[in-house]
Amino acid sequence: GGTNTSFGQFTFNSATATGTWNSTFGARSMTSLTNGTDNTGIGVQSLFWLQGGNDNSALGLNSAYGLGSGSFNTALGSYALYSDGSGNSNTAVGDSSLFFVLGKQNTGVGAGALYNNQSRLTDNQNTAVGYWALNSNNGGSGNTALGAFADVNNTGAALTNATAIGFQSKVAKSNALILGGTGQYQVQVGIGTISPNNTL
Repeated sequence: GGTNTSFGQFTFNSATATGTWNSTFGARSMTSLTNGTDNTGIGVQSLFWLQGGNDNSALGLNSAYGLGSGSFNTALGSYALYSDGSGNSNTAVGDSSLFFVLGKQNTGVGAGALYNNQSRLTDNQNTAVGYWALNSNNGGSGNTALGAFADVNNTGAALTNATAIGFQSKVAKSNALILGGTGQYQVQVGIGTISPNNTL
């Protein structure tokens, strides 16, 4: 479309792309674009496979590389949202965050956050904040991890509505909330004090 803007080697072909209001900066960014609209790709091979998605933003080397037809996704960081084929409304901030994501409405903030979120049908509405947080989530939905390495421990069935808060915290049951880790990572919890002495 005539309202597209591109800068870089092998970016989308404005003569054949029918989409409008797309902007790309970086070699091979949005190379596959056909009829997508209102997309922005900044970085080498950002939004590389995007064809028909709308309102996607990618900043960083190979960010949202595999996104083909999803919409309303945001990827900030190298390899963020790398494998997202058709997911919608995902937000990835940090190197390799949501790397394998195939679901929708997931949020990962921190390098490697939600890295293994691979089920297209069930990996939805998960939130991870912290370095490699919720890294083991695969097939679960509605899970939350806050803190570096906070995660689900789903050795059996995938978890839903499970929350882990704190460095190295792990939750192994659906509809459960965990504060702090175990062993050397166990924490004392206080209410009305800044120096607690007891664990829950």
